[in-house]
Formats: sequence, C-alpha cells, structure tokens
Amino acid sequence: MQAGAVGRAHWTLFAPAVLVGVTYGLLWALLALLGRGDGVIARTALIVFSLGTPLLLMYGFLRFNSVWITAAEGQLWMARGWPRITSTRIPLDEIDRIALAQSFIGRWFNVGEIVVHLHNGRQMKISDIGAPGAVRQRLHAELMRSRGMRAP
Repeated sequence: MQAGAVGRAHWTLFAPAVLVGVTYGLLWALLALLGRGDGVIARTALIVFSLGTPLLLMYGFLRFNSVWITAAEGQLWMARGWPRITSTRIPLDEIDRIALAQSFIGRWFNVGEIVVHLHNGRQMKISDIGAPGAVRQRLHAELMRSRGMRAP
C-alpha cells in the first residue's frame, strides 16, 4: 500500500550517521596530521568512523524506506518501519482524531510524529514523518470525507 503514501520518512534519519562520520573522521584526520595517528584515541576514532558510520547509514536507509502513512479504501494504513517492520490498518470510522507532535528541532527540520487517537482511547504513533503538518491535514481531510463532512 506504500505506492500512494501521503506521509513518508524524513531525510533526518541519516543525520546521526553524518554527525558521527564527520566528527570521528575529522578527529582521526587531525590526530594523523599532528603525528599522533597511531595513538589510542586516533585508533578508536578510526574504528568508530569505519564501523559506526556505515551501520548508522544502513539503519537510516532501512528505516527511511519502511516508514509511511496513508489513507485509502476507507482505512488508515501505516508502517512504523525498521527494526520492527509492522504494517497497521485502521478503519477510518474507528479514528477519533489525528494529531501532530513535534519538538523544537522537529519544527526546525519539518519532521514530526503523527498521533492517531482512536475512539477506544488507544493511540497509534508513527515517527520520523516529513512535512507532518501537511500530512496531518491530508489525513484529516480524508477522515472528514469518510464521515461525509467537509474538512475545515
């Protein structure tokens, strides 16, 4: 059901890999230029750079390609992504409201969490969604349309 997804993961999932790669790569390069490239700190920096960066990139890639949310066929479909790849289908008539949660940094990078409130009091959350305000509006409009109402 991912083909027509309304909301997809945001590129900031790759930020930890970039931060680790740049920090430890520059630390190792600086120590190597200063002639201390064979010390414990330089070797540790090189190991973290060589192993940590690719692992974090792989995590970001797997999560980026497996997080999405959409409304179709009278249901809300959401996949929370790697490492627990779960796909959930919720009939629109079971949804009370759709909300948005964003931190300060999330607002700065335009990334956030969509929170689906169900009539039974449960909440379903999907994190790392890009342009969450627009996604929430489109999902809310689909919810109102399914109820025979016009979205405000």
